Amino acid sequence: MIVVDCSIISSYLLPDENDNYANQILDLVQTGQENLIVPAIFASEVNNVALMAYRRNRISQEFLRKYINLVSKIPCEIDNYSASLTAISIITEIAIKHNLTSYDATYLEVALRQGARLATLDKKLQSAAISEGIFKNLDKVYM
Repeated sequence: MIVVDCSIISSYLLPDENDNYANQILDLVQTGQENLIVPAIFASEVNNVALMAYRRNRISQEFLRKYINLVSKIPCEIDNYSASLTAISIITEIAIKHNLTSYDATYLEVALRQGARLATLDKKLQSAAISEGIFKNLDKVYM
């Protein structure tokens, strides 16, 4: 099982952010070699990235719609616990421990609780996942 953050999806789908690591991670998911789980904030975060890309004229409105359509078809499990009020204290502690935003700490919390690997292009989140021993390392690509 693997948790991916918004940076992986954005890189995979936005032409000017294409990254080999992200491509390989999502190829593993698309081919069924990895099961994907994401926190409940994922949909809003991915949507916001796409909207900002559109508003900054990085993508057309047509591409925005295609992007959202593609995202909606990514095979993944949504972790709703991470959006609960019960999870706030745990996410806060993770954010403090690793100096992360609440959003990034949410991805890390899901991975830790689910016993999953975490894939991200965010350097701070990568560092936190490495320190927790859960970074999804693809030796031929990263590190």
